[in-house]
Amino acid sequence: MGAENLIYFFIIATLVALAAAELGLARNISRRFQLPFARTYLLYLICMLAFGLFAYIGQNMVWRVIAGLEDDPGRFKRVALYFPFLSFPFLVIAGFFFVRLFAELVNRQLPSLFARVYFGVQTVGLVVFGGILIRVDQLELGRFDEYTRWAQIVFGIIQVAILVLAVAIALKGALRINLEARRRSIRRFVCLYILLEGSRIALSLFMEDRLVIAIPYVILFFGGDLLPLLYMRHMLQRYWQRRHDIEFNEAWISTLARFDITPRQAEIAALICQGMSNNDIADDLCISLQTVKTHVHNIFAKTGVRNRVQLTNLFRETRSGPLLP
Repeated sequence: MGAENLIYFFIIATLVALAAAELGLARNISRRFQLPFARTYLLYLICMLAFGLFAYIGQNMVWRVIAGLEDDPGRFKRVALYFPFLSFPFLVIAGFFFVRLFAELVNRQLPSLFARVYFGVQTVGLVVFGGILIRVDQLELGRFDEYTRWAQIVFGIIQVAILVLAVAIALKGALRINLEARRRSIRRFVCLYILLEGSRIALSLFMEDRLVIAIPYVILFFGGDLLPLLYMRHMLQRYWQRRHDIEFNEAWISTLARFDITPRQAEIAALICQGMSNNDIADDLCISLQTVKTHVHNIFAKTGVRNRVQLTNLFRETRSGPLLP
């Protein structure tokens, strides 16, 4: 095995190790904190890394095989378009999870209309891309290079649009977060991701046939999320600690069982009895305001009460209650 092959496989092993480290850290955060945006971040990384492994590493390996069989330089470049096309669904799903991550970070849910519009537009783009790809072999090499350049620019514009949308949702939603420390940590995370994603997009536009740019790009692609993940773990430990650690006595547990109250509804009922508003509960449990409202509605329906005062009185009458410090 030559020195060139050793370097090549060392680079591949390094990228795979970075990807594994990202997934391991994201999975640890998701399991430890059990928060919606932490789970979404993990799903986003899985899709992005699947795209990267297929579109970049798989593409490069096929290039090396073709290089030993073909002498046509245009053949190498044409292969470059097939792999992104086949891995495009991973990228589309990753983009959706990316926007949802920033929405859930500020306790918001994406409307179902957004999902329909997003996937509809991306499907149209995929069909158009596939139609153009059919004609690739008919293009002269010079025109092919020009087409490839425009495809990179369009791809960059789409990535910027998704980033701007996600950031706008997060910054707008952060204004409604009651806790100043948590609001500040969200803004820092957003700024960190703007820097990371902006660097990726910029490098992707200029990396073709430039090893000095391609290497930093693939490192950022496969390992760049380690820094945001480390900061997310830090901010969750410092700013997302529950303000109320609830323990239930036997009378409270008996009452909950009688009305078939779920564990999450039990938490919300306990916080209602402590006089907390829906917004405060959403912040405390790191869930969306709409989710809190849905749980409150279901709690009222199960217990037969009409308002928060009646719910509080219900538990007082049964001489049960949560134990909060």
